[in-house]
Amino acid sequence: MSNVLNKPLPKGCLFAALLAFVLFILTFLSAGGTLFLLEIPIHLVSGWVFHARETLPPFLEKWRAAVLPVGCLIIAVWLTHSFICRWAKAKRPDLKWRIKYTVSIFSLLFLSSAAAIAMSGIIHQFFWLSKEDVITRRGGSERARVMMHARNLSQATYGFFNMNQRFPGSFDELKEYFGSDDFCWHSEKGGGVPEPFILIQPRSSDKLEDDELLIVSPLITSLDMYVVSYANKNPIFVSPSEFKIIMAKIKKSENSVDDDQN
Repeated sequence: MSNVLNKPLPKGCLFAALLAFVLFILTFLSAGGTLFLLEIPIHLVSGWVFHARETLPPFLEKWRAAVLPVGCLIIAVWLTHSFICRWAKAKRPDLKWRIKYTVSIFSLLFLSSAAAIAMSGIIHQFFWLSKEDVITRRGGSERARVMMHARNLSQATYGFFNMNQRFPGSFDELKEYFGSDDFCWHSEKGGGVPEPFILIQPRSSDKLEDDELLIVSPLITSLDMYVVSYANKNPIFVSPSEFKIIMAKIKKSENSVDDDQN
């Protein structure tokens, strides 16, 4: 009997036990309506794959824009390495400085910069999410999705302006910068019927005042709110009554401009 107990379990039994444990966890999370918690470790492990799939294709299409920065970086590494080698030869003849040391220094500088940028983004998102409602269903809430869509449209609009020194006349001109030709909102409760965003034309095509409206979403029926984006600002939610006041101000401003021209 003791010999039986001392024998190790077959690998098949261990695998079956692990599989049963995973299925139990999935069943427990699904029954409690918290299956979205499972996405947290998945995104931590493989989130970079999804990010690369979204960001690399647009980058590879514009690889020529990266030639100059990469060339400057290579020259900076070479000059730095040459300087250190000359200094070591004059001051520390016993020190054998190698190129991998210089590359390591530059790698640490870039990693430190990337970590600082990532930390600032995490802190920004933390304070932004702390003002939002608690997520109660799988994935991002409809509130977060429409906000992200409006923010991407805003950034694409400014990307177009920075490249062409003018604002786009329509969303069709943003396909290259937005990475998609879908400029609509697909409401979950509306059966996925596409409702287009609106691009407001500025008073001047080559500049934008801070009080000018840029992006307007359709009415998000599940929230009973609109998303609007002003110049140089993140998109915000406004109620229908606030939206009427905003549009009234825009109409009043347009009428005053027409009166001045007449």
